[in-house]
Amino acid sequence: MNLRTSIIAAASFIFMLCVWGVVAYEGEHVMSMFGQIDSYRQQIVTDEGQAATAQDLHKAFLGVGDDPHIFDQYFISATDSPDFIGGIETLAQSTGLGVNVGSVDIQQGTGGNDLVMSLSVSGSWTDILRLVRLIELLPYAASVQSIDFESSGAGGQQAAPAGKVPVAGWNADIELSVAAQ
Repeated sequence: MNLRTSIIAAASFIFMLCVWGVVAYEGEHVMSMFGQIDSYRQQIVTDEGQAATAQDLHKAFLGVGDDPHIFDQYFISATDSPDFIGGIETLAQSTGLGVNVGSVDIQQGTGGNDLVMSLSVSGSWTDILRLVRLIELLPYAASVQSIDFESSGAGGQQAAPAGKVPVAGWNADIELSVAAQ
């Protein structure tokens, strides 16, 4: 092989490496653009879904008509409040928590009267969060106003029944508010 052939072969090899580098770089760039396009497509689908949900809600409210009592089921009445309080206690106990109802009061809220209730619970972190989620899912205009957590006992371990693994113990003071009639 003479010198000229070697130079052409080396130049061709360097040129191929450059072309390969450019193709690889542009390929990554094109792939990232496809990722962005897919992200935009998902955003459009989400926005269209939210628009459809908003239209459904609008239609539902238009269907209410002149019946002012249609939303009464979302409010606690004075006669229902003992059952509601007992239901919260039962809900907490069913999730495996110890529960103590502190205070229950009717307060003037921004939209009317609110039943404000404070309770102390003790148990695992997961069980406390499960209770909070269940309270938020109740078929009432209810909201958790505040939660104060504190690890219980030495090392935060809760005594476990025989044959079970001890779990971290927590105490939580929860204040919740429910719209009242």
